[in-house]
Amino acid sequence: MLQMKKWVLAFKIEYLWKRIQCNRKRMELLIRQHVPYSSPKLVRLDERNREFGWRARQMEKLWMQMPSK
Repeated sequence: MLQMKKWVLAFKIEYLWKRIQCNRKRMELLIRQHVPYSSPKLVRLDERNREFGWRARQMEKLWMQMPSK
């Protein structure tokens, strides 16, 4: 059961990092289109990335604390 919990947690962590990567690409595209840095779209994406990154780090800490077997 512990292995299954670790696997699910690892899956969630990977999913969050993929979302961050996707948001970064969207932000880069907006910046290339010369959208102002203070635009609502860029600010929203940045806030989401910050939240996703914080959650991913918290989950990583939890994953590291879980016993291996």
